[in-house]
Amino acid sequence: MNRDHVTADVETDEMGSASGGARAASRHRTTTCYVARVPLLEVMEDQIYYLISHGGKNCLPACADCARLEEAKRCLLRPFL
Repeated sequence: MNRDHVTADVETDEMGSASGGARAASRHRTTTCYVARVPLLEVMEDQIYYLISHGGKNCLPACADCARLEEAKRCLLRPFL
């Protein structure tokens, strides 16, 4: 596997749109699409922004995203405490 890309086989119809339903096999073709990897820093930044925007919403006490936000805050602020 190429380290720069992740591949996935996608069934498409004759117009090139990804198909979700079961149609005649003769009307489909399988193509390979490439998804470039995103740098780790961008993923981390995106997740932090998501968690920050999630904070303060009306959530259940056992909200997984609220728990992730608290864990991230503890980890990021540990050197300063």
